[in-house]
Amino acid sequence: MGKRIVLIILLLLMLGGALLQNIYVTHAAGKLINELSAIKEALFKEDYDNAKEAADEFVYSWKKEKKMFEALFEHKEIDIISATANSIQSLCVSEEKTHALSEIASVNYYFAHLIEIDRVDWENIF
Repeated sequence: MGKRIVLIILLLLMLGGALLQNIYVTHAAGKLINELSAIKEALFKEDYDNAKEAADEFVYSWKKEKKMFEALFEHKEIDIISATANSIQSLCVSEEKTHALSEIASVNYYFAHLIEIDRVDWENIF
């Protein structure tokens, strides 16, 4: 009987940890996606000063979140996001709207992918 109780408690802890992780990832990625949207809006308006400022904010926020994402996900995806974030920043400085928008779309894809693989559902469990 004691083994079953311990097993149930461990199972509940694992499920609770997975749910907390999902909440964290969804919130953090959503915040970063919103910052990318601010860059995109500024680029569409061709307001490169605001785009550069928003890109700096995104890179700063990403550097704060990066360590936690590295602990939770494969480093390949995180490294791609980091490299692309720096690319977006430099493209906003050089006022290359088309390339910057392309890189933003790429980073948005990776964040959506990370949210998708972090979901607690049968497909991700099995």
